[in-house]
Amino acid sequence: MKLSPASIALCALFVVAPAAFGQLYVTTIDVNGLNYGVTSRFTFTVNPTTNALIIDVDNTVVSDTGYIGTITSFGFNTPFTDAQLGTNGSNVSFTQLWTAKNWGHTTAKWHKFEPYAISQNGGYTEDLGVGTGKTPTGGSPQTGIEFGEKVRFTFTFPDFTPQQINGFFDAPGDLVVRWQEVGSYNHYYCQNGFSDYGWGDIPPTPEPSTYGLMGVAALLGIVAYRRRSQKKQAAAKL
Repeated sequence: MKLSPASIALCALFVVAPAAFGQLYVTTIDVNGLNYGVTSRFTFTVNPTTNALIIDVDNTVVSDTGYIGTITSFGFNTPFTDAQLGTNGSNVSFTQLWTAKNWGHTTAKWHKFEPYAISQNGGYTEDLGVGTGKTPTGGSPQTGIEFGEKVRFTFTFPDFTPQQINGFFDAPGDLVVRWQEVGSYNHYYCQNGFSDYGWGDIPPTPEPSTYGLMGVAALLGIVAYRRRSQKKQAAAKL
């Protein structure tokens, strides 16, 4: 049986579409502190199948200014209402995994904040956040993400649709980070009494399956255009 171009395009759509609703990898971003230029790297992975947002925090980057620090809290936007998130994020669960560690912080337990707000520079507020203390601004650096460490946070949310994925990153300043024990990389242990904070915008990046959907859509458009042209040509001959 010979398939028409339209049939081939539809078959491709059914193959690619399920993959497009799987994991969506969001652009990795380096967040820089506004006071000392401390830099930490964040990578976001959204999985609508498991209702999970995975945040990989890499605090092994030495900034251009030469300053490093300990992350004690961070917050981010979500596509959910306050009611869906629950009081203080009660409807959201999260786990931590230290994938590279200097000081054995494998049992460190952070706290959820809903909303997440810090007062620096007139104030920054995000939908949800976590930190080492009872407030986003406070907390002990002893259980923070020290320089040289990498940590994976996995947040599980209420059920959400693939259309909501981009809602995690649809506003300026989608991610806010706070550091403590900030000091020069060359003299870190002699100069670690400072703090820093920073924010960044995270634009979503389509995964390969999304590009596949775009290609299928383009193919369907070409097929439809050719059919219309053939009908017009046939009508003109009558």
